[in-house]
Amino acid sequence: DGVTLHDYWRDYADLASVVVDRAKVMRVLAAKDWPSVAQDVADLSSGSMLGARMFGFAHSLVCAGLLAKFTDDLLYDHGEEKITEAWKVKMLEQGLAEAQRLKAQEALETKRMIEMTFMGVPIEVACDSVHEEIALRIAKFIKVKFLGNGVTMLPHEEDLPKDDVDAEADCEAGICKSFDAARKMWLENQDELPEADRCGETYVDIVVKRMPAIRSLDSSFLLEGAVIK
Repeated sequence: DGVTLHDYWRDYADLASVVVDRAKVMRVLAAKDWPSVAQDVADLSSGSMLGARMFGFAHSLVCAGLLAKFTDDLLYDHGEEKITEAWKVKMLEQGLAEAQRLKAQEALETKRMIEMTFMGVPIEVACDSVHEEIALRIAKFIKVKFLGNGVTMLPHEEDLPKDDVDAEADCEAGICKSFDAARKMWLENQDELPEADRCGETYVDIVVKRMPAIRSLDSSFLLEGAVIK
């Protein structure tokens, strides 16, 4: 504590090398960015308590970035296929397999904030696990793809970028049902907003109050909530 990683290695390299792989540590310390040495970081942080103490923080950052990129690329690569429940399961399983390969499960299982772009808006949302993050990214992909074509458009989305909306996209009947139901519930309650304003409630107050009921229909509605706030 209070000692930089480089200083620690300079002073204790010979002793520490009994526990951690010297060559891997040297590669990591010489690297210009974490992703370029992702495997070394994963091996070091999972190989011993000392390695976890030295590189655990970097492992979390690396895993988060690589898993996000892998999942988004995976969805894009398979986005022209018909979107079905089986497709969603396949995407989730492949994402979880990549998380296992990255040794990301332990690093990313705690509650954390993840960043993404939803309907052209940069947002941060809380997630509790790797499974939840991948599921959120799948939901985001489907909602954007079928916006206005199975997924009801919210008023604030009318002026947002539509680059990823695909009017020709094909999906299994019902694939957007829960997403659409949650959005319609939100819209049905819009008439309450003027009355709420007169009662001194803010727009955010209304969002927070309604969220449990809406998320009972669509657990991924926190994406919309992050934009609405």
